[in-house]
Amino acid sequence: MPLRELYRFIDWILALPTELGRSFTEELTQYEEKQRMRYVTSAERFGFERGVQQGMQQGMQQGERTLLRHILVHRFGPLPMWVLEWLEGAEPAELEVWAKAIFEATNLESLLGPTSGLTKQ
Repeated sequence: MPLRELYRFIDWILALPTELGRSFTEELTQYEEKQRMRYVTSAERFGFERGVQQGMQQGMQQGERTLLRHILVHRFGPLPMWVLEWLEGAEPAELEVWAKAIFEATNLESLLGPTSGLTKQ
């Protein structure tokens, strides 16, 4: 017997107080909505979790790029286009190397020493 039919029978036999009737109707509606939800397979859940992790990682890397750009601008003034392009294409390890080198650098050119792995373009 479908749940709605059972509800009709109970409602016919037993009159609930207004507030209790509303509460029951809300719970019944929520239950029915849950029953209509599509089953998510373990592979789909894994894919979703992996996508969330990748999104978080990309967000953190973009945050690192933005922070590094702000520090560079604060220390050295407006940045040449090649620096901005490098920041956008740099790997996380490269960003870390340059971020550490900023503490010792006196200008952008000093960041381009032999240990930085960077060359002016």
